[in-house]
Amino acid sequence: MEDVTYKGAGGEPVQMWIVRPPGHAPGQPRPTVMVLHGGPHASSLDSFHYRWSAALFASQGYLTLLPNFHGSTGFGQAFAESIVGAHGEKPYQDVMAALDFAVARGDVDPARVAVAGGSYGGYLAAWILGQTDRFAAVVDHSGVFDLMAQFASDATYGRARNYGALPWEDPARIDRWSPSRFAAGFKTPTLILHGERDYRVPYTQGLNLYGILTAKGVPARLVVFPRENHWILKPQAARLWWREVLGWIGRYTAPAHTP
Repeated sequence: MEDVTYKGAGGEPVQMWIVRPPGHAPGQPRPTVMVLHGGPHASSLDSFHYRWSAALFASQGYLTLLPNFHGSTGFGQAFAESIVGAHGEKPYQDVMAALDFAVARGDVDPARVAVAGGSYGGYLAAWILGQTDRFAAVVDHSGVFDLMAQFASDATYGRARNYGALPWEDPARIDRWSPSRFAAGFKTPTLILHGERDYRVPYTQGLNLYGILTAKGVPARLVVFPRENHWILKPQAARLWWREVLGWIGRYTAPAHTP
C-alpha cells in the first residue's frame, strides 16, 4: 500500500492510496480499478471496508487506486466545500488526473482500467460515463443518476445548497451537473447494482440508467437486491455482489487472476 499526492483540479494537491496486488513491483503495468468513495463528504482510508475492499481487488490481480478527490473530508473545510453546486466538476478532474499520474509512473495498463463507486461514488461513475471513454468498464452501485429525481430520496434537506439551486428556481443549474443529461456520451459497458429498499438513493435511479444504456445498445447489466437497502449487509448478498463486480470488471479488463 502506498500513500501518494498528485496535482488535481486547479493544480491543488490531492491524496491517493495505491494498493498493489501481491508480487507487483512499481513500473509494471497492471489491470486497474479506480475506486470512488461515497459521501461525497467522506474519504477512502487505510482501513478495512466490507464493500469496497481494496485488498480483495488486489488479491484478484488488480492495482487499486483510491483518490480522495475534492469534496473529501480530512483536507480542510475549503477542500470539502469546493464541490458545492458543481458536484461533477473538480472530482472528475481529480479522477482523470489520478489516472494520468498512475499511467505516467508505469503502474497502469491504460487499456484495462475500470472505475467503480457507490452512492456519490456511483454518481461520479455515472458522470464519468458521459464524459470519457477511457475506462474499459464502469460499476455503479446505488448511484445518483438524475439529480431532479433524487428529490424522491428520504433525505432532501440541503439539496438546494448541494446542487446549487432548487428545481423551481433554477432547474438548468441542477441539470448542468446531472449525469442523465449527458447520455449522448454513454459508450462504456456498465454494471448497475442497487438495493430495492434503498430510500437514500431510490433504486429507480439504477433502473433509469439501465434503461438508457440498453436503449443505446451499450452493454449493461442490472442487479437489484430485493431485501437490501443503500448498503449490502447480508453476507450471502455480499458474496453475490462481489461475484458480480469482479465478474463484470474481469470481462473487460482480463485480470491476471479469475475471481
